[in-house]
Amino acid sequence: MRELNISFIPPSKCLREFIDCYWIWESDENSLTELPRILPSTNIEVVFYYQSPFICTDHNNNSSKLPLAHIVGVQKTYMDLCATGQIGLIAIRFLPGTFHQFCKEQIGEFTDHICNISEVWGQLGDELQYKIHEASTTQHRIDIIEHYLLLLLKSYYKNTTHQAIQSYAINQLMQSNSKKTIPHICNEVGISQRQLQRIFNDLVGVSPKYFQKISMFENTSRTICLLKEHEYLTIILENGYYDQAHFINIFKQLSGTNPLSLLSKNFMSYFYNTVITPSPNM
Repeated sequence: MRELNISFIPPSKCLREFIDCYWIWESDENSLTELPRILPSTNIEVVFYYQSPFICTDHNNNSSKLPLAHIVGVQKTYMDLCATGQIGLIAIRFLPGTFHQFCKEQIGEFTDHICNISEVWGQLGDELQYKIHEASTTQHRIDIIEHYLLLLLKSYYKNTTHQAIQSYAINQLMQSNSKKTIPHICNEVGISQRQLQRIFNDLVGVSPKYFQKISMFENTSRTICLLKEHEYLTIILENGYYDQAHFINIFKQLSGTNPLSLLSKNFMSYFYNTVITPSPNM
């Protein structure tokens, strides 16, 4: 596998409530290259290529070349990517449950889908794609992205009770050591489980139960990879799994393979859930 240059940049303060980070992949070579398997995620991302777009193969083995700029919805299963030439892309990683502040669509429409940004943002999306492609530096691309994100936020921002409930529930469900159940959270915010499920489907893209399932999987896999730990029983118990068999079963469901097989390949490339520390001047 070729050496990839991967970097992460935190957003400006005005967007930190919505954006986890901007991340960049680059390489100098031109060759057919298999990339690390992309695992399920609670984040929605918008990806812009300024070099060759990837080929994506889903869990059903269907392959297609990705658009130059596309939105990746919440993914409930894995996908494989293949580079067909020089790699150059910048992506916006939205915090879970925030992308609805930048569009009019219900977020469930994006789940397990990849769509061209022009389908969602129209002419504004086309303009953004063109300017990103023409920009010559990473900082220039980020400046362009943040300008357009603020325009979209001005058009679509919603401050509702549902938003507050969703934000609280997400925070609770993402805590690996949280003992709160979904019924407990519903009782705290004064709504039924059916109401919370409807809010999550509309604003997050999956049900609270599935969100918790993916979040546990992300937290556990990230910890194992970043610690480069093959003996992971303590880690999986700390993250809420009953035992090793429980974790292996969920891992196979979501990744298509067993933990040791996949994680050993991704110890050096598990960038997908890297924790970003904001720089003091941003």
